[in-house]
Amino acid sequence: MKTTIDIPDNLYAAAKGIAIARGISFRTFFLEVLEDAVRGGDDRPWMDSFGTMAAEPEAVYEVDRLVAEDLSSVNPEEWK
Repeated sequence: MKTTIDIPDNLYAAAKGIAIARGISFRTFFLEVLEDAVRGGDDRPWMDSFGTMAAEPEAVYEVDRLVAEDLSSVNPEEWK
């Protein structure tokens, strides 16, 4: 079946970019996303942990601060 839909330019550009990066057509990407939505979710269980700290921005900032502090002690010359 063929149909026409209006997609905002910025959304189309982002989706097209993802499709290109994955080496698939926009049509294939669109169908994959639509099928996933109709199925009711993501079949990648590891994605369940993403965003779990979104409700705790202070904790996110603290983790970011600790990582930055730890990385600041790395000597770039040792990696050459």
